[in-house]
Amino acid sequence: MPTAERNYRVHAAEGGPGAPTLVAVWDRPLRACHWAIAIFVVIAWFTPNTFDGLHRLSGYILMGLVGFRLAWGVVGTRHARFRTLLPKLRASPSYLWGLRKARVGRYMGLNPAGAAVLVALLTLLTLSTVTGAMQVTVTFFGVWWVEDTHAYVSHAVIAFAAVHVIGVVLMSVLQQENLILAMITGRKRHRYPNVESTVNDQSKNVEEFPLGRANRGFTGVVRRIVGHDSQSALSDQELESRLIELGFNEGVRVEVLHEGLLGRDPIAVRVDNITIALRRREAMAIIVI
Repeated sequence: MPTAERNYRVHAAEGGPGAPTLVAVWDRPLRACHWAIAIFVVIAWFTPNTFDGLHRLSGYILMGLVGFRLAWGVVGTRHARFRTLLPKLRASPSYLWGLRKARVGRYMGLNPAGAAVLVALLTLLTLSTVTGAMQVTVTFFGVWWVEDTHAYVSHAVIAFAAVHVIGVVLMSVLQQENLILAMITGRKRHRYPNVESTVNDQSKNVEEFPLGRANRGFTGVVRRIVGHDSQSALSDQELESRLIELGFNEGVRVEVLHEGLLGRDPIAVRVDNITIALRRREAMAIIVI
């Protein structure tokens, strides 16, 4: 396991057995990039036509920050990577629909709605910074479609940033957790402190394994979804998307209630007080502890 990944496993909060358990989720480079983008977007928004030099500087810095975020999405720590973006994007419509009943699930990283906003903002910021840089070149200076694209896309950036802030506040209320503070400290509260304390205890070797190998009576917590490890007829992306939609989110407690008579298949799994029938080959994609 890479050092950066190992450092972002589980850390228990101080304060004794009754204290909440915190999980290190957002690494320092990601947090620095996040807040730097927020600061320079605000600066860029308020400086055109008044402080043009500062406006251009902010745009170039934003271009570099977006480039860094894209690279960090490939080589960064677990929750910074883009690997699970597509399944979460596919699950985002049903996730947003579930918000009607305050069904938010539990995600250590981005939830499906957050993943959609991330993709939208990175796309819009790329278009905004590139068209902004084009405007000061000899070739594209004064070209109407470049100027209009830059203006419209920049307005869209502010609109999606507002949606992002509203969504964070809403999720903070529904999950009873300060997600703004989490992006400052890098840590989020885990719902199941006893299990996470066990993971954090270096004197014990907690083994991760697929839910498809669990016996009846097993209780544990979902660590991640890895579609490529299953033998399902579905594609990896389709399987990951379906499991997320069913509620197998990171950090959710699961319990195997029943097994089929033939080959112990399928299994009945309780997920957040909902019982779901699942084939073992699909359950192999759910890594638990």
